[in-house]
Amino acid sequence: MSAYQSKQSMQLKAQHEREQKELQDKVSVRRALLEEKVCNCLICTSLVVPEMETNIINLSPVWKVVSGN
Repeated sequence: MSAYQSKQSMQLKAQHEREQKELQDKVSVRRALLEEKVCNCLICTSLVVPEMETNIINLSPVWKVVSGN
């Protein structure tokens, strides 16, 4: 009986290790995808924000006329 329990224990430990490795791999892939999305977002933001600032600056004279200031 002890040999059976020992074998079962080893099999469960091996299964747990496989599942843990699989989950770590999934986390690694998700982290890489998220990092890629963040980088892409930062690149887009750095391209769009200066354009938005330029548009805001260009609208300043119009705003002065409309607001009466």
